[in-house]
Amino acid sequence: MIDNGVAGTDFKVMPGTVVLDRFELKKPIGFGGTAAVWLGKECGTGQSVAVKIQNSGENVGAHRFERLEREGQLLKLIDSPYVMKCKDVGRLPDGRACLIFEYLPGDSLREVLESRETLPVGEALEFLSQLLRALEASHRLGIIHRDLKPDNIMILHEAQQGIRVKLFDFGIAKLLQESGGQVTGRNCPELAELLLPLTAAEMTVGTPEYMAPEQISATDLGCFTDVYAVGVVFYEMLFGEVPYSG
Repeated sequence: MIDNGVAGTDFKVMPGTVVLDRFELKKPIGFGGTAAVWLGKECGTGQSVAVKIQNSGENVGAHRFERLEREGQLLKLIDSPYVMKCKDVGRLPDGRACLIFEYLPGDSLREVLESRETLPVGEALEFLSQLLRALEASHRLGIIHRDLKPDNIMILHEAQQGIRVKLFDFGIAKLLQESGGQVTGRNCPELAELLLPLTAAEMTVGTPEYMAPEQISATDLGCFTDVYAVGVVFYEMLFGEVPYSG
């Protein structure tokens, strides 16, 4: 049994628990500093889902609830077969964020590279093409991912489509700044209200090996910030290492 409950409440998270009224937890499949991920099942349909539940404790941080909740709202807005879909966003009875994602039975690109070290040029180019399509859908809304790396890219093997790339973990996504310095979402103005409190409070975030120079120095970011990270990922697929590690 895993108890992620908040002190002072009786709510327990364990196999068999039903969250958001219709998703039954089956077993934990991943853990992180911000949240735990469970394999779940949608009651009624029996469809498998991934359930991301905010961790409790003082180390969770002041903004992490908002970040998790808004990650789900963002993914519900990005319409792309190459971006993980979010089915629902809500709160547990103890107030923690709970996100329901499509379940992706595959390996991360990190796991693929750990087992194979490098990929053939043709396969790497196919992954690159799909990643760029995922970013096209995100950037169309004015959303930059800011943490694109092999750990956040899932590789699926589909019967009809073949290999499919899925980009996920938009937890530190940021909106582009339009003219006048006001943060807005392109063609989706409600995103400004959704993300402004978090983006204003953050400075340098990301994974150093994949961060563009402007991201490291916390200056103006843009679509090119994600494109830089894609270039590093492409290099790593071909050569088995990142171009810069210092």
